[in-house]
Amino acid sequence: DEAVGNRLSSENFAPRGCVLRNTAWLVAVAAYVGDESKSRLKVAVVDAKFTNLQVYLNRCILGLVGVLAFFCLYAASMAQLVGDDSSFEDFVVCYFQYWIIL
Repeated sequence: DEAVGNRLSSENFAPRGCVLRNTAWLVAVAAYVGDESKSRLKVAVVDAKFTNLQVYLNRCILGLVGVLAFFCLYAASMAQLVGDDSSFEDFVVCYFQYWIIL
């Protein structure tokens, strides 16, 4: 009686999350499956990378929104000074009307 053995190699490797097909069972060896194992560290979350163009574009958009808010504030305050009604609710409504129009 000779014992038949198989050596562990890359052909016998089953990565985490794999789906078995065309086989009824699997004999496995798990060697250190903690949070600091090599496969878990490679899946770490990385920071998003932005190009310089995206950074400049974001700054330009923030600047345009700021200019729009300033012009809407100026137009609404001038409308309150020229108009007959000077209630705060009319000012807020006028501000948002200018925001939508501009």
